[in-house]
Amino acid sequence: MRITLVMPSPKYLLLVLCVWVSASTSVFSQTRPSASSRGRAADQPKTYQDSLRWMLKRRDVAPQERLKVLHELGYLLGQAGNSEALRVGDQAVALALKLKEWEQAYQFLFNQVLFSERMGDYVSTLKYAQQGLEFCQSYYPTGTWAFYQLMGVATADTKDFSGGLAYMRKALATQKATKGVTPREKGTLRVNIANTFLSVRQYDSVLFYARRALPYLQQINDERGVGYIHQFQGEVYHKIRPQTAATLDSATFHLRRALAIFRTKEDYASFAASAALTLADQYRLHGKPVESEKMADLALQLANQKNLRQYKADALASLAWAYADQGNAMGAYEYDAQAKNLRDSLFNSEKSEALAQLQVKYDVQQQRQQLTLLQQQNRIAQQQKRVALEQNRVAEAQTQAERARVQLLTQKNHAAEARAQVQRTSLELLAEQNRVAAAQTQTQKARLQLLTQQDEEQEAGRRTLTIWLCVLGLGLLAGGLLYWRLRRQSALLAQANEVNRASAAEKEVLLQEIHHRVKNNLQLVSSLLGWQSSSLPEPALVAVLAGSQARIQSMAMVHEFLYRADNLSQVRLDSYLAELLKSLHESFSTPQRPIQVSAELEAVVMEAKDASAFGLLVNELVTNAYKHAFSEQDGGELHISLAKVNCPDGFKLQVIDNGKGLPATGIEAKPKSLGMNLVKTLVKQLRATITATPHHPTGTCIEVTRA
Repeated sequence: MRITLVMPSPKYLLLVLCVWVSASTSVFSQTRPSASSRGRAADQPKTYQDSLRWMLKRRDVAPQERLKVLHELGYLLGQAGNSEALRVGDQAVALALKLKEWEQAYQFLFNQVLFSERMGDYVSTLKYAQQGLEFCQSYYPTGTWAFYQLMGVATADTKDFSGGLAYMRKALATQKATKGVTPREKGTLRVNIANTFLSVRQYDSVLFYARRALPYLQQINDERGVGYIHQFQGEVYHKIRPQTAATLDSATFHLRRALAIFRTKEDYASFAASAALTLADQYRLHGKPVESEKMADLALQLANQKNLRQYKADALASLAWAYADQGNAMGAYEYDAQAKNLRDSLFNSEKSEALAQLQVKYDVQQQRQQLTLLQQQNRIAQQQKRVALEQNRVAEAQTQAERARVQLLTQKNHAAEARAQVQRTSLELLAEQNRVAAAQTQTQKARLQLLTQQDEEQEAGRRTLTIWLCVLGLGLLAGGLLYWRLRRQSALLAQANEVNRASAAEKEVLLQEIHHRVKNNLQLVSSLLGWQSSSLPEPALVAVLAGSQARIQSMAMVHEFLYRADNLSQVRLDSYLAELLKSLHESFSTPQRPIQVSAELEAVVMEAKDASAFGLLVNELVTNAYKHAFSEQDGGELHISLAKVNCPDGFKLQVIDNGKGLPATGIEAKPKSLGMNLVKTLVKQLRATITATPHHPTGTCIEVTRA
């Protein structure tokens, strides 16, 4: 029986190989050393392949260069059919995977499949195709469809057509979901599917996929591919039974088109011979023995040209039929005898090939069974590992739940103790405030008594003056009495002034003591919060307590400046801010994310009642910059400036960073944002305004002004 165009054989991968060669030519031309570089040393090997082997033995060759050398050497050996190509290819694949050169690893595995298939080692072909499929699924998804196609082709080569079609259907589905697939690759896959259906004589499917492949091949002007499509259709219409005039005409039309294409180049001789033989059969069915003889004679010439023995035997048999149809019995007998002798000589080789094919099929089945067993074992091991991990997670979750319960109870106890301590502190503050109020009341009473005494003395002075006018004649006695009265009045006034100074000093001491105690109590509360945060497991709670601790520390620092200052009613903001910024920098700056802080502070004085709110405002703005402005970078710069404005109690505060900038919403506070809500409240309390603008090239400038 005649072998048709693309029956499964070692040439089955011809189309795929053409695709790969066209894509790899540029790589080889770039990696091939020049003649001058190959002959630089007289002691180096003379042949190009030996030069490549010599380079691989050198230890000073960089990994990327070694990869190129392996690529070139493997390609040359594979083209020559040398089995060493597979060993070199294994080294190239291992090195590409080590270097994470996924595209080159894909090309090397592709080559391994092609070379092993060309050598007739179908077990290795399937092994490399399976390895390439697993690699693409993990690292190079765009090549998954190609290895599904190679698995299908290699499986069909072992006569397992159903398995081959299953892989090719997966290749088609994967290819449709992959971007960047070229028209040549799309057409090649559909031609291979049509070829496999032709082998199992499912002619409707052959026509379906052949017609789907034709537009892609026409798009790239692939003459040979278009010839395949016409050959497929001609073969199908030729084999359809029962034959009709329409099927015979269609078969003749497509076969003539295929023959015209294949006769344009000498390399297509085998395909042209196949088309000519099928046309000879068609002309016999049409009752045209002369045309049948011409086609058979053409097929014989092409078979002799390329020494295609099977095609030659089929051409001789077709000539015998043509002579018989024309009534030339002697010529028919001679050609039939030649065909029979040639087929007898081919029988033994075909028989050996069939036995080898059976052995290959057995080896492939054994390989598949081993792969299936290994996959099942891997799945079982993975399931057992997942069960063990799940059990460990359950046990760990139970342990964590118990720890969380214990920690929750401990936190509740700590919280109760903290609340009790805060209550005690509040009671002490109230008692201190009561004592201050009592001291102020006593001071006011002393002042009233002094004023009453001064009024009485003034009244006494008026009476004395009246008596002096009345008893002007008493001269000496009156003068002596007046002198004594004046001395006594001066003494009383001096005593009253001393009482006032003592009272003012006592009040100042009391206010300093109040500020000192308030500062100590606030630091005590801050320490309690710090101790509480160190026992909390949740970072969010720790962050909240840290923010509250910083706010309390800023208020405590105001009271510290007040009790140390000479003037208890005013605070020097430049000194206060210097201490506050130093404290915040020590709290938030880390070696992993260093932040450079600079300050430009003028001597601005603020009333004590506003200083605490101003300190809280600066604390919130600077803390916000530390936490959020530099969250996406390793470090940054923060600048704080304070200046006077043309107003008795006015100021202008600027906080500038070079961080990532504010979000699109600006400084509009979120409903649950305590920090920004507190900032707006403090700005309103200070009777000031706040603005936020971008700071070029990056960052934010927040300005608070009271004018």
